[in-house]
Amino acid sequence: MAENHQHFNIQELAEKWAQGKLTPEEKAYLEQWYAGFNDEDITLTDSDHENTEALRKALLNRINTQVDREERPIRKLLTLGRIVAAASVIFVLSVGGYFIFIKPKPTQFAQNEQHDIKPGKNQATLTLANGKKIIISKNLSGLLATQGNSIVNATSGSLTYKLNGNN
Repeated sequence: MAENHQHFNIQELAEKWAQGKLTPEEKAYLEQWYAGFNDEDITLTDSDHENTEALRKALLNRINTQVDREERPIRKLLTLGRIVAAASVIFVLSVGGYFIFIKPKPTQFAQNEQHDIKPGKNQATLTLANGKKIIISKNLSGLLATQGNSIVNATSGSLTYKLNGNN
């Protein structure tokens, strides 16, 4: 069976196996190759380990250490992200609270203007829409003003208003 599948590259099969994309034929070849692999025959000349079992334990420890290192930054990033988010919320609430509750309101000063008020008189004043003022007295009579469709007449100390019939 191995002779029929010599075109398979073990490295490519290992990558496909890691991705879960092996065909049944490739999987069978890889399993046969793995079952026939004898790691007892490998001699490591530069190894500080006394035997194969010590080497396996050292490799396992190294793999576990590497896995732990790869998992820690993710936890730190999640924790750091939460801290940054919480700090941002606290900052925004603090600034908002300052502007709403603590920041002093601008002081408004009343401006005192002095107006000279003339002493009152015993008379009435009619102010027209155009700003013209007519002092009303007892001896005033006749047509006083015409504005728009209104007519103002004075007779014996009283005023009368009439609508002009021309409009």
